[in-house]
Amino acid sequence: MLGWLNEMTIEDIRELVSSQVFERGESYFRQGMVLDIRESGDTLRARVKGSGDEVYSVQIKESNGRILATCTCPYDGVCKHVIATLLYAKQQEIKPSSHGAFSEKLESYINNLDISSLKEMLMDFLKRYPEEAEALEMMILAKNDEAEAKKSLRNLLSKTFSRGFVEYRRVYEYVQELKGLIVYGRYLSRVSPELSAWFFEEIYKRSIRRYDQIDDSDGTYALFVDTIGYEWGRVLEKIENLDGEKIAGKILKFILDDKYGLSEELLKDIYPALGKKGAGKLQNWLRECYEQELKALKSNQKSVSLDFHKYKYQLKKLSLLMENLDEYVRLCMDFPLPNDYFDAVKELKRAGRIEEAYRIVCQGEESCKTLELSLLKIKLMKELGHPDTSKYALELFKRAPLLNVYEIYISTIPDEGKEKAKQETIEWLIENRKIPYVVDILLVEKKTETLLELYNKYPEAFRELSYKTLESIAALFENIAPIETADIYYNLALEVLQRAQTRYYHHAIRYLKKAKSNLLKAERADLWDKLKEEIIAKHRRKTTFMRMFHRSIQSGKK
Repeated sequence: MLGWLNEMTIEDIRELVSSQVFERGESYFRQGMVLDIRESGDTLRARVKGSGDEVYSVQIKESNGRILATCTCPYDGVCKHVIATLLYAKQQEIKPSSHGAFSEKLESYINNLDISSLKEMLMDFLKRYPEEAEALEMMILAKNDEAEAKKSLRNLLSKTFSRGFVEYRRVYEYVQELKGLIVYGRYLSRVSPELSAWFFEEIYKRSIRRYDQIDDSDGTYALFVDTIGYEWGRVLEKIENLDGEKIAGKILKFILDDKYGLSEELLKDIYPALGKKGAGKLQNWLRECYEQELKALKSNQKSVSLDFHKYKYQLKKLSLLMENLDEYVRLCMDFPLPNDYFDAVKELKRAGRIEEAYRIVCQGEESCKTLELSLLKIKLMKELGHPDTSKYALELFKRAPLLNVYEIYISTIPDEGKEKAKQETIEWLIENRKIPYVVDILLVEKKTETLLELYNKYPEAFRELSYKTLESIAALFENIAPIETADIYYNLALEVLQRAQTRYYHHAIRYLKKAKSNLLKAERADLWDKLKEEIIAKHRRKTTFMRMFHRSIQSGKK
C-alpha cells in the first residue's frame, strides 16, 4: 500500500469533505461502485460507477502532505467518487499496476516446472503479448551489444515522440502507447541498470519537452510523467557506486527548466538514490537560487515570483526528506501563503509540537484571514483544551454559516449540550433568512418536518439550491409529502431543460417521471395533466426531447 495511504485514517478521509459528501461516498463504497483500483507510482487510480451508467476515472496522490484528487465527474474538488475510492483502498488489498509479487502458491508451481514446460509457457505468453516479446528481445540485445541496443532505443524514442499535437480525446490512448516504453525499461534493468536509467531519463526529458503539444486537461499525461520519474528513481537505486552529485545536477536542471510544474514530485522519487553527498549538494544549489530570490524580495527589488515558490517548494520537500523539521518550518514562514501555514502546522502536529502549531496558525489567520485557517485554529484550540473554543467556533459560524463550520462548532460542545446548540443554531439561521445554509444542516440532521415547513414558507429560496441538494430534499420528502416532492422534481426538470443540451434531456425525463409518480401517489392526476400541458407548450420545438417525453412519460415505456 502507498505510504501516504497507509498513514491515512478514516477520520482523515472524513475531514476532507462535508459529512454529506462523506456519507454519499461511503454509500458508493458499500454498494460496490468502485469497479477497479490500482497503484501507479505514488498515485492511486480507480474507476467508479456513477448514479447512472457513467463510469468516472479517479486519480489521487499526496503532495507535500496534502491530498490532490481529480475525478472526471462534473464536480470540482474531492467528490463522493474520491471518498469511495479512499474508503475502498483502506479496506482492500490493492493490486499494483506494476509487476506485483507472485503468490506463494504460484511461485511454488513455477519452481516445480521442468524446462520444456517453462519454455512452452513463455512462448505462449510472448505470442499473446507481443510488446513483452519486443521488450525481451531488446533486453537480449542489450546483454550482447549495449551500444547497438542504445541505438535501437533512440530510434524507438524518436518514433514514439514524433507525433504532432494530441487533442484531449486522444490523450488517454497516447499515454497507453507511451506506457509500453516502461516495459522496455523494466526488462533492461535486469541486464543493465545503467542503460535502463538512461532510457527512463530520456523518456522523462522528451515527455516534458513536448508537454505544450498535449491537451492534458485532466492531468493524465502529467501523471504519466510522474510515473516515469518513479520508475527512473527505482532503477537508479539498483546502480552500484552511483554518482549522487551527478544525478543531483540533473534533478536541479529539471527543476530550473520546469515551466509547467511537471517536475514537482521528481525529487521525492529520486532522493533515495542521491545519497548524503548528492542530497547535500542539491540542497546547497537550491538554497543558493532561493537566497537570491529571497534577498531581492526583502530589498523590494522585485515581487514574489514563480521561481521563488518553486525553489521554496523543493527546499521544503528536501527538508522533510532529510528529517529537518526546524528548517522546514523556517522555510514555510518566508513570505508565507495560506498553504505554507497549513504545511507547517501539519508537520508540527505530526511531531507532537501542538503549542507551536497553534502559534503559527494564529499568525496565519491574522495575516491571511482565510476560513480554512480559522477552522484549523478551532481544531487546535480543541486539542489544547482552550476554554474559549466553543465561543470562537460560534463567532466563526455566524460570520460563515457553512456546513463544515457548523459541524466543527457542534463538535466543540459537550454531549449534554449538543441538541440545544443544534436547535439554537437552526433557529438563528431561519431568523436571519439564511435558507441555503439551514437546508444543508437540516439535511444532515435529517429534520424532515422542519425542512418541509421551511420549503412551504420559502419556496423561491429553495429553487436557488443546487441539483444535488434539491434531489436530497425530494428523497426525504417522498414518503411524507408527495406533492411537494413532485413540485421539486418538476422544477428540476425545467431547470435542466433551460440548458437546452441533448446530453441533459435524460436527466429532465428522470425528474419528470418522479414528479408523475408522486402526483399520482397523492391522487392528483389533475396536476399531472396540467404539468404535461405545460411541458408540451414550453418545449414543443425541442423535437428530440419531446420524442423522449412522449415515449417514456405518456406511453409509460422506458
